[in-house]
Amino acid sequence: MIPYRLPELIAAPAGEPVWIPEGEKDANNVAALGLIATTNPGGAKQWQPELGQWFKGKELVYILEDNDDDGRTHTAKIMTALREIVPVIAVVSFPQLPKKGDVSDWLALGGTKQLLIAYAEQARKQSTNKNYVLVRAMSAQCPVCPEVDTAERRAAPHSVSSSPTMIPLPELLEQVVARPRVNPV
Repeated sequence: MIPYRLPELIAAPAGEPVWIPEGEKDANNVAALGLIATTNPGGAKQWQPELGQWFKGKELVYILEDNDDDGRTHTAKIMTALREIVPVIAVVSFPQLPKKGDVSDWLALGGTKQLLIAYAEQARKQSTNKNYVLVRAMSAQCPVCPEVDTAERRAAPHSVSSSPTMIPLPELLEQVVARPRVNPV
């Protein structure tokens, strides 16, 4: 089994972040931003451990999690498969989108490469230990989600929460599979 967009993945320098959304459409949309994007064949929950071989030597992976239970299960499978291969894995989620919302939906609402990188960079900076990952992404202040109207968003429309939560990986994997959708407000 090989990942989608394998030539770009292989050609990418070790220090270039790899973005893993759920599905080919999302990978193409992220790649159109000029980022290295890949995914597994078959869609949600179809990540296979043998895909990990293609990530050897990569230093940073951002998983772009779909906003539903299948997306969270898919994220957990990827983290389990890559945690001993890639030193830093950060999860970028989209809790402010409707159920089943994904990075393509976020981009369609006005998300940009610069904003996606800023959110992911914040997650990466918090992921300093291989045994921990950051579960945080777009907060209630997300500028591309006009339905979330808070005083904080009006005061600082491009800010994200400054207090991310670090969770031990084994505990996280249990929570990712079992957690209900949480309103970020």
